Amino acid sequence: MQPASLEAATAAIGATLGQLRAAHLRYHLAMLDVLTPAQVRRYGEIRGDRAGGAGAQHREHGHGAHRP
Repeated sequence: MQPASLEAATAAIGATLGQLRAAHLRYHLAMLDVLTPAQVRRYGEIRGDRAGGAGAQHREHGHGAHRP
């Protein structure tokens, strides 16, 4: 691996991760359009949000944080 190819590879990975994160957050926002307020509160409770809603700040937010 050469320094230039390392830079290009890590830049591509960063861009891909940014796109994935944006899609993930879009679905969090879209969820608010399909769930009732009570369902949003319950979703927050299940996830462990202290405020009990989708707007509560994520803590230790990894891929294992969401459970169906």
